[in-house]
Amino acid sequence: YGLTGGAMATDVCYRAQVAHYQGKIAEARTLAKEAFELSQQQGLVALWAAYILADLAKHQLDSRLWSFAYGYINAVAKGIRKADRCSREQALMFSCLLDMSLGLLHSVPDWVKAGDFGIISTSWGYELVEDKVLRGTLVPALVARLEYYCYCAQPVKALNIADTIQKVYGMGNVELDAYLEFFRAGSYAYMGDADRVRKALMRAVELLAPDGLWLIAAEFEPSFGELLHEVANQVDREGAIQIRKIGAGFWEKLAPLREELLLKTSVGLTKREREVAALLVEGRTNSEIAAALSISERTVKGHLTNIFRKYNISRRTQVARAMEQDGKIELAAWIT
Repeated sequence: YGLTGGAMATDVCYRAQVAHYQGKIAEARTLAKEAFELSQQQGLVALWAAYILADLAKHQLDSRLWSFAYGYINAVAKGIRKADRCSREQALMFSCLLDMSLGLLHSVPDWVKAGDFGIISTSWGYELVEDKVLRGTLVPALVARLEYYCYCAQPVKALNIADTIQKVYGMGNVELDAYLEFFRAGSYAYMGDADRVRKALMRAVELLAPDGLWLIAAEFEPSFGELLHEVANQVDREGAIQIRKIGAGFWEKLAPLREELLLKTSVGLTKREREVAALLVEGRTNSEIAAALSISERTVKGHLTNIFRKYNISRRTQVARAMEQDGKIELAAWIT
């Protein structure tokens, strides 16, 4: 039977993802664009297609494509585009992962850093016991937490999170397992354990080789250089060639995109929104804020809605910290 509608969009998006990880940049770009166009009414497929396009934009140093894909994801994450909870949560995680891929850590929410996901381990893996995140959000949230601690040079925490994902919660697939091994290798490198670095790289390459998913390895090429080439060559000589080719100058390609985002680190509250936020931090009620600024309570509520959306928060008690962090920059340890 011919695929139509959502099934077709999902199929094309899957093919785009495979081509992407195989380093077939032009093919992946064409397929991801097609998937995005087919999925305008289906948030998750559109988000995945946009995420693939954003990642491809890094490899091609295409700032226009980056702005389009990254902008779409952030519009969903911040509620500018109407979307269900599942799409908003996924978009937030995709946004964090894209920021961190450029070496920018300041957008990672505190609840991700703390691992406050409302889950417990069970004999069959894990169970969601609190309504803090949806099941589909959990894997990218755990990966975001792992990346954060790896990139801010806290290897012990990163290694423990990697083990929790696989050994405690029982999560895994080829892509995820390979990423976990690369982050383990990075953590061991911080600890100066060369033997474990090599073993982790070997496990990662062996996972990627059967399907030729060399772009994943290539993104770590700047970190491990010749060691990664040597390990890959032992498993698949063609793979080693692809890693060199795709990974050449990768970190240099990230710099212009990183600079572009650094210029936008402030969420851009208006003058009135900042006045409302400042009074809220003082402990004023909506009616007191309205009286102090000579505006209606309805207008105050409108400003608060905008403030919460821009800061991606949901409680009045979070405003003070959000204002304190607004515009601050936290960079990955590998940025020099």
